[in-house]
Amino acid sequence: MNTRIEPEKIPAAGLQKHLSLVVLILGGALALGLRLFLVPYQSSDFTNYLQDWYGQMAAGGGMASLRQPLNDCNYTLAYLTLLAPFAGAGFPALPVVKGISIAFDFLLAGAVARLLRLLAGASRAVCAAGALLTLFLPTVFLNSGMWGQCDAIYAAFCLLALGALIERRGLLACVLLGLGFAFKLQAAFFLPLFLLAALTDCRVRLWHFAAVPAVVWLSALPAMAVGAPPWLVFYMYGVQLDSTGGALSAGCPNLPLLFSNETVGMLYPAFLLLGLAVVLLGGAVALHAGRRLTGREAVLFEGWCLMACICFLPAMHERYLYPGDLILWIRALDTRCRGDFVCAFAESGVSLCSYLPVLQGTSPVPTPVLAVVRLCCFAFLTAALLCAFCPRLLKGKAT
Repeated sequence: MNTRIEPEKIPAAGLQKHLSLVVLILGGALALGLRLFLVPYQSSDFTNYLQDWYGQMAAGGGMASLRQPLNDCNYTLAYLTLLAPFAGAGFPALPVVKGISIAFDFLLAGAVARLLRLLAGASRAVCAAGALLTLFLPTVFLNSGMWGQCDAIYAAFCLLALGALIERRGLLACVLLGLGFAFKLQAAFFLPLFLLAALTDCRVRLWHFAAVPAVVWLSALPAMAVGAPPWLVFYMYGVQLDSTGGALSAGCPNLPLLFSNETVGMLYPAFLLLGLAVVLLGGAVALHAGRRLTGREAVLFEGWCLMACICFLPAMHERYLYPGDLILWIRALDTRCRGDFVCAFAESGVSLCSYLPVLQGTSPVPTPVLAVVRLCCFAFLTAALLCAFCPRLLKGKAT
């Protein structure tokens, strides 16, 4: 017996099915327009560094310029390989630098939508909302369209790696993490989660981690093909580690920032050990559960781990929690808990206010206040972590 479908319900069903796609396309066009509006702005990082590096590549013949390190450059060969062909062809620096980052903003939005889909089979509407939130999050569109930074590139690959890890595709996850490493050393903040997965999931093997340096090496093959020495592949990472000159904080609102950079002394190694100890302690809490992490727990742990690194490690820049802000929003959209939304909103506000001194010269909120707010967000995530992995311990204390 055939099921009868009422004619008047067909258009409504079709509209509901495609509404998310229509909204996503219109929102994406608006997000692109917003970024194009910001492209003419030249940040101090662009005028002082990126423009000079681009000029060196243009003068050196594009790809041929990568045979040796660029003067005062701390970006990886993978990123410079994206810029060099345009520099050699005579394209202006500003639209190329920002255009590449803007393109990866959209890949990043897709990675966020995919994570939401993987967590609990989120509806198309929720996935579209996550993608649009990514595109319109101030720290995302200001980072690419106004600042000209490339954090969207490594963050997109790291979030795709997180999705592959949730799918228990260990080798693919490490390949994607390697692509993140190829562009930014900050992809290292995802390593604790990957190590935890290797210890708790039989389908994530330790040998999979060999793919990370292998992919970093392969990403530099175009540069090595024109004469770049093999040691140059990993040379930039050492330069990045030394970029803050030993300062306790590089503009990042965190615990080390509350201490004067003039009295670094033993505080630098002390905060380094503190940050590592906090991350190890969090890993031990997760291992205490004695089981494989669920997708929701993986997102929670990675968000917590990123916050722990940024809150306690020295020499952190204001942009280092870029993927962490997105992970907090992913968690909020997944759990739909008021506390998670408040945490994501507060942390995004802290990140935005820490951008403003670089982009506009001042922040409406004193940096120590921002640091305290961020530490409160970390405390909230720590409570969530304990609730997820040690519920019996908390119940025992409550009784």
